[in-house]
Amino acid sequence: MGQEGAAAELRQYPRVRMRTPFPCAFLYSGWYGGPEGNREGLGVVFDISRRGAKVLSETVPLVGDQVTASLRLPSQASSTVIQVARVRWRKAQEFGLEFTALSKAAEMCLHSLMAQSLNDRTEAMRALAHQLVADKGPAIFGALYLDRKKLDYGRDSLRHVDAFLAQIRQSHGMEDAWSDVVIRVGAYVGEVIRRNSIHHAWYWIDFDSAKILDPTACAAFGGGVGMAALLFSGNREFALPLVQVERRLRRTGDDDLLSFAETMISWK
Repeated sequence: MGQEGAAAELRQYPRVRMRTPFPCAFLYSGWYGGPEGNREGLGVVFDISRRGAKVLSETVPLVGDQVTASLRLPSQASSTVIQVARVRWRKAQEFGLEFTALSKAAEMCLHSLMAQSLNDRTEAMRALAHQLVADKGPAIFGALYLDRKKLDYGRDSLRHVDAFLAQIRQSHGMEDAWSDVVIRVGAYVGEVIRRNSIHHAWYWIDFDSAKILDPTACAAFGGGVGMAALLFSGNREFALPLVQVERRLRRTGDDDLLSFAETMISWK
């Protein structure tokens, strides 16, 4: 197995191929043991994740070299600096970087870039959750059983949402309203997870983006309205709030909405 293949096996963070590649500069010390000391290189980034990048450059460091990288991310006014990055693999005019020391600001910039590079559905799903909370837009099926004063995005609010689903699951007309209920209630459940998450900055993506990140997992997930939008941690984790709402409506699965959300909120 080549160096790039070995690195791919070890990679914990999925990469996204950039629609518009962007430039980077890197500064390293003692490259090839030469007398020059610090040297600079310029390159173009085609693939990137929250913890690494694939760089095309005429200057190719050795495997194991450490560099400081300056990335000119799209839509960013200034460069994002990666304090320490290690070269994991190299070949003619290409090498792979692993980001080993990141500032909080750099993490946020990379997170934003990943969201933009995928089909980010965060704003759309946030708006759908707000419709449920604020009684905006078309009335949701079974609205009579929904006390919006209890929808404060707190964890305990999911007890009321579970009770709401229990009230409407066998109501006449539920079959026709199924997709709307699953998407809007699922959006609210997902926003509870996002607002209370301890370890991850979850964001919404669509199923096609999820398939790019992990086609094997998505093949196991299946399809349907429950996969219209997923939460992605930015690392390798997915959460499926819409699927969980469907399970509650069908009375399948062991976890209630609160248990499901607490698992995702505390997921490391």
